[in-house]
Amino acid sequence: IPASNCTDCGSKPKYDATKSSSYVANGTAFNIRYGSGPVSGFVSQDDVTVGGLTVKNQLFAEVTDVAGLGLAFSVGKFD
Repeated sequence: IPASNCTDCGSKPKYDATKSSSYVANGTAFNIRYGSGPVSGFVSQDDVTVGGLTVKNQLFAEVTDVAGLGLAFSVGKFD
């Protein structure tokens, strides 16, 4: 998930932990190399709701750097 401080994420929606009352900092760094390039960031924990179903204390990756994916990611209409 693009973090609020994501570089090169363009206008993609971003996760803002300051707007959540259930956010818990984890902070574990991660780096993932996709076929299109690398991304990096840190792990966070929060309650996540999709389609009316809530998962409490879900761990997820907040992406802060997508520079390795190039311009196509920041301007493209895909995640």
